[in-house]
Amino acid sequence: MNSIVQLKDIVFDNPQFSLTTSFDREDFTKILREKFEVPQEVIDRFFSTVAGMNFYDDQSKTTRELFEEFFPGRSDIHRLLMEPITYANGSTLDDPAITYGIVFSNFMNRGVFTFEGGTDKLIGMMVTELEKNGVTICTKSKVERIIIENGHVTGVEVNGRVISAPTVISNSGITNTIFNLAGPESFSDEFMARAEAIRVNNSSCQVYIGIKEDATIEYKGDLLFTSTAPEFSSDELLDPHTRSKTFSVYYPKTRPGHDRYTIVASMNSRYDDWNGLARGEYEQKKEELIERTLVDLERYFPGARDKIDWLEAATPVTFNRYTLHTRGTSFGTKFEGLDVSRSLFKEVPGLFHVGSVGIIMSGWLGAINYGVIVANDVDAYVRSQENH
Repeated sequence: MNSIVQLKDIVFDNPQFSLTTSFDREDFTKILREKFEVPQEVIDRFFSTVAGMNFYDDQSKTTRELFEEFFPGRSDIHRLLMEPITYANGSTLDDPAITYGIVFSNFMNRGVFTFEGGTDKLIGMMVTELEKNGVTICTKSKVERIIIENGHVTGVEVNGRVISAPTVISNSGITNTIFNLAGPESFSDEFMARAEAIRVNNSSCQVYIGIKEDATIEYKGDLLFTSTAPEFSSDELLDPHTRSKTFSVYYPKTRPGHDRYTIVASMNSRYDDWNGLARGEYEQKKEELIERTLVDLERYFPGARDKIDWLEAATPVTFNRYTLHTRGTSFGTKFEGLDVSRSLFKEVPGLFHVGSVGIIMSGWLGAINYGVIVANDVDAYVRSQENH
């Protein structure tokens, strides 16, 4: 807990406005009132509405309709409110408003946080805690199938070896879990009809930028939402030549003791725009992606090219290769995936799923939030079996 620290300077820079915010309710209220001249009563009503949203609300209202209700015709405000959430979970203006409201309220509650010391430090701490509690961690162990006998889960097959277990928790993505690992034959027709209706979310492109060991870069903020597109558009963000991207800037304070700088550029992307390309064309498009990123980067960090000693790009095909997620999705599924994920163990006793589904975000925040929920289900199930 002591390593979870707030990112206090979130920068927005686009043709409609430029500002820096701590990305919490107090600061957003001030910005909406003073910069965008929205009456306080409207701001309070908007925050109360999104804060009160929950899983059981009306799912027909879209985020676009929600914004028009409170801020009609204000595409600048729509951009301020929507852009960061689209980067966080891949949602669009035409998705259910609750998928926006629940995530947005989560951020507004406290702001944006990161783990000081980086993911490698966090994983190391997790390994220590897991092993202390008797957990065996197996790497290079690809699960080939989930074994289901007489309607109950009985274990998994890993590299041809059967590991028996009365409970299995899959984090392979809900579509992978159902269609590839467990198999459609393991579920009822009604359940499969719901599973087949699941839409996977979009993916991402990222450019990883390593700064030379003896070089420094000026402090410009922790997270930069940048765009030269005239207005926010979900389709524009997904375009292979999008003019919008996020720069996550890691200063030495982020990883104490390393005294190094790194930058990651992120862009939302479609799997189909990258899959199926010939090897040469694929590599060329990655180089073009890197070049466009550097052009944008130097608008904020002039001369940055001369300070870089590592450049690498990842595409939706990369995510598919390393995570095996359906269509390389980096944001799981659309909203309908949540109910299927939540009801998996009711279909096949002992089989559970964790992962990014609907309002459950990707990244550590999503893993922790949904992990706690599913852990409760698993604990209750295991205890019920013991009592039998």
